[in-house]
Amino acid sequence: MLQVAAALLQGPDGRILLGRRPTHKAHGGLWEFPGGKLEAGESPEQALARELMEELGIRIAEAHPWQRIEQRALCLHVLRVRRWQGQPRGLEGQAVEWFETTAMHQMAQGGAMPPADRLVAESLFAPLLAITPEECLLQPPEPAVLRRLVAMGARRLLLRPGMDTSRLSTPVLHGWLEQARSGGLEPIVHQRLWPLLPAWSGAVHLTQPGLESGMLVQQPFSASCHDPTSLARAGQAGARFVLLSPVQPTRSHPELAPLGWERFQQWVCDSAVPVYALGGLGPDVLALARLHGAVGVAGIRAFWA
Repeated sequence: MLQVAAALLQGPDGRILLGRRPTHKAHGGLWEFPGGKLEAGESPEQALARELMEELGIRIAEAHPWQRIEQRALCLHVLRVRRWQGQPRGLEGQAVEWFETTAMHQMAQGGAMPPADRLVAESLFAPLLAITPEECLLQPPEPAVLRRLVAMGARRLLLRPGMDTSRLSTPVLHGWLEQARSGGLEPIVHQRLWPLLPAWSGAVHLTQPGLESGMLVQQPFSASCHDPTSLARAGQAGARFVLLSPVQPTRSHPELAPLGWERFQQWVCDSAVPVYALGGLGPDVLALARLHGAVGVAGIRAFWA
């Protein structure tokens, strides 16, 4: 497996540094996080220190492991460089620029970044995904609660019914959608709610049975997965991301044996789409989830307590 170290360099204004790959190399012309291959006997930290000095002319003062991504024959070690000496510049003739996370996410979605770098961009853009708990959708949303979700790092909100949908009110659901959007959350409609919102043109979330049945969705969609087969199916169908669960024991799926982090990481290695870890998890395990290949953490109760 090819071992590569990459740097997450964030400026005082929050923007992230990317470099453009030379056109004569693989993925030529695409934007990537600075770094390079590990040489024999090198650790990711040593390789990154050498590469950043050669590529950008900067010396690392403080760096910590941030994310680890395995994709078939590639293992990408992403380190967050918190302090460095010097001014980054393209010493090998490559273009270097600072990007907002939103712009970087759009670049990744548009294919302007290599596959592994896209997962890093996704993790920066939307590290946490909140799922509505049972009974929550019976009442209009409280703006203060949504603001708290955004403050903790949530960028996506999955409206998931935990009861008979006949008890739900379409106007209340529209209120949730509008409040989420205005509050900085991307609303995602669970497939069981979709019939109540026929005019909805935003993102839809499919259950694993819905995904496996070949359910036709014209708009962007995500999916729930519980095994490698459904992960592969999600990639073939063009899912934006998936929720892989349960990592730990959970009340939502008591019939499913928990994966544990080791099996979770093994399955994520073969996924062609970004994967959120779900099942008995909360925002406090985000760093652990990233080091096992997840772009972020999804959850229900731990997000709303």
